[in-house]
Amino acid sequence: MLLKSKISKHQLSLDPALNEAYYTARLGKFTASKISCCMGATKVPDGGITYIRTRIGEELTGVSSEKEISTEEMQWGLTYERDALQRFGELKKLDYLLVQRLVFEEGSKFGCTPDGLWVKLESEDRLSYEVSTVEVKCFQVGNHIKCAVCSTPEEIREKDSSTYWQVIMQMYECGALTGYLCYFHPLMKFGGFRVIEFRKINLIKDFTLFKERKDQILKLYEQEKNILLNIKN
Repeated sequence: MLLKSKISKHQLSLDPALNEAYYTARLGKFTASKISCCMGATKVPDGGITYIRTRIGEELTGVSSEKEISTEEMQWGLTYERDALQRFGELKKLDYLLVQRLVFEEGSKFGCTPDGLWVKLESEDRLSYEVSTVEVKCFQVGNHIKCAVCSTPEEIREKDSSTYWQVIMQMYECGALTGYLCYFHPLMKFGGFRVIEFRKINLIKDFTLFKERKDQILKLYEQEKNILLNIKN
C-alpha cells in the first residue's frame, strides 16, 4: 500500500520551465532513474559511490546536479511517452492514471517518479492506496527491439538492467505488489507496444537486494557527509 502522504504535489512537466519546484523537491534524493549504478552484485560499485557524492553535494550546496540536456533520444521519449500511457490505460480499461508524480516520504533520502500510478483500491482508513506502478520507455528502434523481444522481468534484468532496477525501486517505494514496464515505438507496424508485468512475489530476491543496497547507500552517504561537516583544518 502507498500512503497518500507520499504522493507529492510535484509533477514532472514536459515544459522545462515548469519543473523548478519538482527538481528542488528532489534535491539530495536517490531516485529510481539512476539507482542501477548502485546495484552491484556484492556492493555499491565505483559508479554508485560517485552518485552518492552527487547527492551529498546537492544537500550541502542546494544546487541540483541534474542538468536537463536535450538530445534527440530524450525528445523522442518525451514526445511519445504520454501516447504509451494512453495505450496502457486502454489495454487495462482504466479511467485514469496519476502521471509523473514525485513519490517520497518526508525525511527520506529516496524518491521516485513513476510515469504512471494505477490506483486500484483505497484502504479502509482512507490513508493509503493499493497501486501498481507504470514505467514507459520510448527507445530508438534498435534498443526498442532488443527489449521488446523480452517477455519476463528476468530477461529485462539482462537486456536493460537500468530500467529493471528503476521498476524495482518504484515498486518498493510505492509498496506495490505489481509493476508494469511498457516499451513503445509509434512507427513499428508490429511489436511497437510491449507490456511486461513485474510481480513482487516472483522477484523477492532482488527486492531483498535492493533493501540491502539502500542500507549500504545510507551508511556511505552519512560517512562521507559527516567527514565534510567535521573538517576543521
